[in-house]
Order: sequence, then structure tokens, then C-alpha cells
Amino acid sequence: MPSQNTAFGENFQGGLPPDWEIVDNLSGGGAVWGWYENHEDPSVEAYVGVNPSLDSDHDMSDTWLVSPAIDLDGWNWIELWLWYAFDDEESTVSADVAIGFPEVAGSGWESVHVAQPDIDDIIRVQLWTGAPPYDLDQLEVQFAFRFKNTEANRGYWDLFSVVLDGSEESEVGTDDDDDSLEDDDVGNVDDDDNVNASCCGC
Repeated sequence: MPSQNTAFGENFQGGLPPDWEIVDNLSGGGAVWGWYENHEDPSVEAYVGVNPSLDSDHDMSDTWLVSPAIDLDGWNWIELWLWYAFDDEESTVSADVAIGFPEVAGSGWESVHVAQPDIDDIIRVQLWTGAPPYDLDQLEVQFAFRFKNTEANRGYWDLFSVVLDGSEESEVGTDDDDDSLEDDDVGNVDDDDNVNASCCGC
């Protein structure tokens, strides 16, 4: 397995960092991402999340949480790990993660993971591995977390940790020699499962 290092990590223990952006695609009324303390899981002291059921006055939601631009200078490959809890409330909610390269003109946002439904336990999943058809060493990368419901006051998505790992090695290790966590390994979505850049407005 290649030597692995952390290019970026955030666990939101000190609040929502000022370089993270919250976007409300419906311009008011719906629940949006926020920072919270005292999760029902005692191992979580603080987190970011969106939970329309906490306020019965909320309308439908379409909200994005966008990471800062992360400099990939010196990295040959990267993989993103998430620790989250999600409930889709009988398929009335969608939650997905998109990757963007702000320095690449016209690249937009590409969906790389759809959150798994009805997760009541906190899990960590391997989200995305490998380099897109760009020279990572010359780029910055951003990640966007989109929560959207089709019925008001339904579902939730709690995000506890975002970690971007990588290596200067040119070859990614295989599952046989990988000693990472024994959690669900989520593969890439289809290439045509893209998120339109205009959805986020950022």
C-alpha cells in the first residue's frame, strides 16, 4: 500500500469554519446546513447538518455545503472519506456529494457519491479514489454536499468528519493490502450522474 497522508481534514469541533460556504438554493424558507452540538450519539461533540424536522415551519429544502478550495500541489492521487448519518425519509430526500475543480474552466460539479438511505448509525465510507483527467499537481479541488427534499420537514443529513487523503505514489493500493476501516466501500457513480454547476450557484 502506498504511503498515505492527509491533505485536508475537518471535524467541525470548533464550529463551521469561515471558509466553508452554505448555499440556499430556494432563497429562504427551507432548512439549510448549520453547526450543532450535543448529537444523540455521545461520541459526537459537534457536527454540521441539515434537519428540516427540527422546525415544523420549514418548507422544502435544497441546500449546499461547499468546502474551501484545497491545494493539490504535490499530490498524485486523492481519496475522500466521510463520516456521516443520513435518513432519506422513505425516498423523499436526496443527498449527494459533488467534486469541482474551480481552476478548470467549464468543469462544473460532478456527483461522486449518493448518501446511502436510512443510515441510523454513524458510518465512514470510502467515497472517491483516483485522479480525474487533470494534472492534480496543478489544481485545487472543492467538495459540495447537497441536501434536497421533495416534501417539507423530511429527512436529515449529519456530517461529522471530512478527510482528504492522498499520496505522492503513482499507484493506489489494492483492497487486498488495504488496512483501512471495515466500513462500506462505496464505488463511483456513473459518469453521466453529474450535478449541474448552476444548482449550487457558487
